[in-house]
Amino acid sequence: MQRHLAETSSKNLNFIKKTKTVRLPIVILSIGLWIAFSTKISYFIFFGFEPLLFYALLVNAMLQMRLILTFKYHGENSISGVKGSYPKISFCIVGYNEEDAIYQTIRYVSKIKYPKDRFEIIVVNDGSTDRTKKHIDHAVKRFRSIKIHPIHFKKNKGKREGMYAAYKKSKSEFLFYVDSDTFLDRHALNEALVRFRDGKTAAIACMALVANQDTNVITKMQAIRYYNAFSIVKASESALDTILCCSGCSSIYRRSALAEIMDSWRNQTFMGKRCTFGDDRSLTNHLLRAGYDTGYSNSAIAYTNVPDSYRKYSRQQLRWKKSWTIESIEALKFMHRRHVLSALSFYITVLSTLLAPIVVVYIFMRSAFVTWEALPLYLLGVALVSVAYGAYYALGTGNRHFLRGSIMFVLVNISLLWQIPWAAKTLNNRDWGTR
Repeated sequence: MQRHLAETSSKNLNFIKKTKTVRLPIVILSIGLWIAFSTKISYFIFFGFEPLLFYALLVNAMLQMRLILTFKYHGENSISGVKGSYPKISFCIVGYNEEDAIYQTIRYVSKIKYPKDRFEIIVVNDGSTDRTKKHIDHAVKRFRSIKIHPIHFKKNKGKREGMYAAYKKSKSEFLFYVDSDTFLDRHALNEALVRFRDGKTAAIACMALVANQDTNVITKMQAIRYYNAFSIVKASESALDTILCCSGCSSIYRRSALAEIMDSWRNQTFMGKRCTFGDDRSLTNHLLRAGYDTGYSNSAIAYTNVPDSYRKYSRQQLRWKKSWTIESIEALKFMHRRHVLSALSFYITVLSTLLAPIVVVYIFMRSAFVTWEALPLYLLGVALVSVAYGAYYALGTGNRHFLRGSIMFVLVNISLLWQIPWAAKTLNNRDWGTR
């Protein structure tokens, strides 16, 4: 895995820094999406699906707006390296039963390209019942040149409590939160720091790529999804200084900004119950509500492990959809104060996400009782959109084996459309959400 990460890192850094090379795939993707949505719009008109015409136009407008903003982001993404003095950094890692990855996570952080006396590593063992503690203690002995502070909870308290404990332990100017199964590129810190343009920037999300993408078709599918989610969605949001979710796997925060909201974030409640999941999206919401900006670094790269089975992926997605539902409700209270395009993109995304299950049910019913051609033509349009994103991934990474992942993405995500209404229905049930 180490050789694979090193080779992939070099390839992506070289690609990402060539601005013109990055922007060309965006143009190609834009054309591909127009073709795909033109197909969908044509058959909506032909079969008299007027209600779905509005939905198709809405989604296409949102995607095209994102691509324009992504184009803008990459046009200004030419800065590189730390300028001036080296601020003190605390890398914060929270892990629960991560015996297979925790040592490697610490090892990759220890190799970060940054003065050794200017950073520390805080590792929180969240009451693990496996050999996580043993591996953490081994890392402390192995990497003696690095300040490593282990914190061992006697019982599992949840990731939010672990993140808060690391915050309280740290006295550094910046806190870099890294998931316990995520591996940082050695340049990630420098590349992220230069995105803090002024004191109003509170957090920067890193580019997350899939470390175990070659495991099976499920992980290949997620590799495509991650690449697009970060290089398009987060890049477009960053162009307006409003990242809606600084991802938990690898994001860096300004301590002075966290100091204003950490207690509120730690004690957050929804419908009378403590929030125990969606820590990253909630933390980002708190910062945006306080008036801070959030951004994204396309060249600060991290590699994270993803679920390698349909069952694990389904459980993860349900947890994320509950978090998305809760935090979208919270964001409705303040997004109107952000940039008008940020607010518009947010509202359209929420509306189209909620409409998606209804649209699919309508298509199935129409195909069953009115005209059977409706379903295959709809699936063709969805497949064309997915292949367009897959092609963008292939152009961006040099990975030509994208077709199976693209088709699997369509099948898997259509099969999980039930999760949005189910997440909304079961919001008050958070017993399983600690981890």
